Amino acid sequence: MAEKLYQAVRVISEKMVLPLLKEMEKEVFQKVSIHVFIINDGHKIEVLSRDTDGNSSGSAEVRLLLKEGVFPNQFRFNGECITSNFANKVGFSGFSMKGNVFIDKDDVEVLSRTNRYNVWEWGTKFRI
Repeated sequence: MAEKLYQAVRVISEKMVLPLLKEMEKEVFQKVSIHVFIINDGHKIEVLSRDTDGNSSGSAEVRLLLKEGVFPNQFRFNGECITSNFANKVGFSGFSMKGNVFIDKDDVEVLSRTNRYNVWEWGTKFRI
C-alpha cells in the first residue's frame, strides 16, 4: 500500500503540482523551492523536494491527503499549497486542489483547483 501511495504522489506532483508551480515562477519572476508531503495518521511525510540554487527563491509546501478510490490503482486526493518568500508581494499564497489519480494510467483527473490569496494558514484537515 505504501508503494502505491508514493506512486500516486509522484503522479500528482509531476502532472499537477510542478506544472502549476512552474507557471507561478513565470508570474513572480523567481524560482520556487518545493516540498511535497503526504499527511498520514497526523504526521507529514516528505515525498518530494526540489530546492533552488539561489538566495532570492520563494518556497512552496504542498500537503496531500489520499484515500483509496473505487477502482484498483486509483486514489482520491485533496491538497493544499502555501507559498512564501516572494520578492514581489503579489498576495498569492497558494492553491487548493481535489481530484483523482490513476497510477496505472499515470494520469490525474482534476475535480477542482482554487488559487488562494492572502490565506497563510492550513485548512483544518492539513494542520499538523
